[in-house]
Amino acid sequence: GAILRVEAFVPRNVDFGYISMGTNDIFEGVPVTTIRNNLEIMIDEWISKGLPASHLIITTLPPRRPGESSRIPALNSQIRTLAQSKGIKLVDIAFLTSNDDGLTWKSPTLHPTNDEIHYAESVRDSIADLVVSIMLQATP
Repeated sequence: GAILRVEAFVPRNVDFGYISMGTNDIFEGVPVTTIRNNLEIMIDEWISKGLPASHLIITTLPPRRPGESSRIPALNSQIRTLAQSKGIKLVDIAFLTSNDDGLTWKSPTLHPTNDEIHYAESVRDSIADLVVSIMLQATP
C-alpha cells in the first residue's frame, strides 16, 4: 500500500517536479513496461493534483556498464513517448551521454573512472542548464 508521508512537501502551481528514475530497476530486472507504468503513475498523480504539466520534468536514462544497458533504449523510447503524450518536459540524458540511446557511453569522459554507471560533473552541469532553461521558459 501507500506509504504515509508525514510533514511531506506539497507542491504548489509555482513549483517544479523532477523525475529521473529507472536505472537501478533496469539492473534489478524489473520489466521495462513496469518501470514505464510506474513513471506514468507519478506523472498522472502530479497532473491529477491540478499541477501544471509544464512544471514536471522527466529524464531519459544514461547507459550502465557493458551488458547492463540492453533494455535502456526501449525504456528511453517509452519515456519520450510519455513526456510527449502527457505534455511534460523532457531532459534527454541519453542524448547527452550516448550515441545509441543509452546502450553505450559516447565517451569514457562522461562517467567517473571505472564506474560506468554515474555520469560526470560535465553531464550534471548540462542537465542543470537544461532544467534551468525549462524553468525560465515556464515562468514569466
